[in-house]
Amino acid sequence: MVAQASDRLLSLHRDFWTMSLREPIISLRYSLSGRYRHVASLPPDWEGQDGLLLRPEMLVPEKHQVIPDPVDVDPDRGPEGVFSTIFPYHRVPWLPGIVGCPLQVSTVGQTVWTRPCLAEDWYQQDDLGLTPRMEWLDKLLEFVRYLVRRQHEHDYLTTVDMIARGVGDLSVNMLGPERLYVGLHDHPAEVKRLLTWIADIHIEWANAQWEITPPVFGGYCNQNGIWSPGRCTRFQEDLACNISERTFFEFLAPCEERIIDAFPYQVLHTHSGVPALAQWALRLERLKAVEVTIDPHGPSVEESIPLWIRILEKKPLILSGPVSRRQLDLLVKRLPPSGLLLDSFLVTEEELHHRTLEFGDG
Repeated sequence: MVAQASDRLLSLHRDFWTMSLREPIISLRYSLSGRYRHVASLPPDWEGQDGLLLRPEMLVPEKHQVIPDPVDVDPDRGPEGVFSTIFPYHRVPWLPGIVGCPLQVSTVGQTVWTRPCLAEDWYQQDDLGLTPRMEWLDKLLEFVRYLVRRQHEHDYLTTVDMIARGVGDLSVNMLGPERLYVGLHDHPAEVKRLLTWIADIHIEWANAQWEITPPVFGGYCNQNGIWSPGRCTRFQEDLACNISERTFFEFLAPCEERIIDAFPYQVLHTHSGVPALAQWALRLERLKAVEVTIDPHGPSVEESIPLWIRILEKKPLILSGPVSRRQLDLLVKRLPPSGLLLDSFLVTEEELHHRTLEFGDG
């Protein structure tokens, strides 16, 4: 599949980053969320073990690594506008484990929860009580090596861990929401020290993976299959929905910029249900691109288009998630193509309606 890539494909991706596309890149067969919908929330060997505390040695690449749904490439059409990528097993929250959080299986919630790892008096300790667990990074790199050895340049291109929590998300994981939000008021200097330390861990986490991932065509691919001439990182701040704009720019933004400055290409993951973060991202001047996952709640696609146009006036935009054919046609018609990737999979209008009702809206 990689061998079928052409200069045209690489040229498309350069044009994406420089916002000079004449038409949007539309990824339907290779869409990130579509190719991984089949992956179970928990592997079979963790089912029935509610409360299980994970240890790195419980993870085995040959056993737990998942492969995305195969894509039949039409020989007449050739490869789609993106590469098909693969990343380390994404049901494990690697970064929270690396910063020291216990990871606990919830069979009821069908997920792996993080537990706070800092003591009540964390702000009084010289090192803030930080105890990173680098054995989780070692295990993550074992998965990366496995992918490079087994998959790289055959069916998929290896990329880095997809669930790239940012400094705000990780600080909530480490302290719990109540202690962090109180700390923003009562211990601001200590919170800023913690966030800076987390930013440095994020940089180390990403670079360690890229160090053992061979470049392709002189560059690298992100999780959405977009190639860049240099290393790329993705980060998310889903829990920023609970803080004000002023708090974001005082506490989180300096650390986000620390991460941004460490990589030539970066994507900030946001959600359509929390449009404020995407708006704030426009003030991060050196941030390369914004990704918006279309939620089954919050503003509709039609209501979101004005914000997405404003983003595309300044930065490339990746729209991810399910859309109907009607919505896809609307996005192509209304949004400027210059830096647009539609990383979507098609569903019926009825399926969209059921998804909305499932999330309690509409």
